Amino acid sequence: MFTFSIFTPTYNRKHTLHRAYNTLCNQTYKDFEWIIIDDGSIDGTQDLVSLWIKENKFKISYYYQTNQGKHIAYNHYSKYANGKYFISIDSDDAAKDNWLERNLFHLNQLEIEGKNNFWGIYCLAEDQNGNLIGNKFKKDILDGNWVEIMLDNMQGDKGYSIKMDVFKEFPFPEDVKNVYLPESYFFHAMSSKYNVRCVNERLIVPWVDEREDHLSNELLKRRNLKGLSYGCLGFLKYSMRYFFKFPKEYIIKSIYYVNISFLIKKKFTSQIKEIESFWGIVLWFFSIPAGYILSVFKQKKYD
Repeated sequence: MFTFSIFTPTYNRKHTLHRAYNTLCNQTYKDFEWIIIDDGSIDGTQDLVSLWIKENKFKISYYYQTNQGKHIAYNHYSKYANGKYFISIDSDDAAKDNWLERNLFHLNQLEIEGKNNFWGIYCLAEDQNGNLIGNKFKKDILDGNWVEIMLDNMQGDKGYSIKMDVFKEFPFPEDVKNVYLPESYFFHAMSSKYNVRCVNERLIVPWVDEREDHLSNELLKRRNLKGLSYGCLGFLKYSMRYFFKFPKEYIIKSIYYVNISFLIKKKFTSQIKEIESFWGIVLWFFSIPAGYILSVFKQKKYD
């Protein structure tokens, strides 16, 4: 068993994947495997990865899926991962040389302190020019629930490592494919049972100038609406205990969930079954009028 099973989903990123590879070559901690899930690339990604596998600097496993989406790639990764911890690096990003070493240090601290109800570590990110992305946590070491921390003015990309047994406990839904499904849904699910330790250390390096075209146009397409609804569903299904602390955010998410449900013609019974949570259903019910009105205006955009 490896300490880390590093996950990289990719789609036509042959020209940037070397950043992740070079990052792994330079890591100060070496006990890891790299699992690449290719979501249908046609740019020669497989040939490039084959060359790296022949170099044999560390274990690389490459798997191909046909345009099913990043969230499905997570589930495929879960089948092949042999590490104690999940950690990921995107196909166009990099990380600090001590990225794994520092994550392991903090993960070990959780074990030493007996914090078995924690899913893992959340860390800061900086761009390729050394600028902090988003903001710092309120304390250098901040323990708490991800949902509460996120809603309390957390901004920008963050890195994370997760205990593998916890990661595998919460597979992504597979009823939608080849769409963008927000990772926040997964974090809501995971945070319904576990807490997180946040650390003010810059460990990942997203290349921000090349990310604008990834999703901004895709998010507006009608086929992505069902995936996007999961980003709102996470609040209603898993995290209603924070409603009274952040009512505005929950009301907005509930209205958008109803709005999307009207646009994709999802039945009320299906929405209720999907939400499950009693208080989530209550909030959903009172959001129906506003959600419907919003969908009437939005419908013209998608016709």
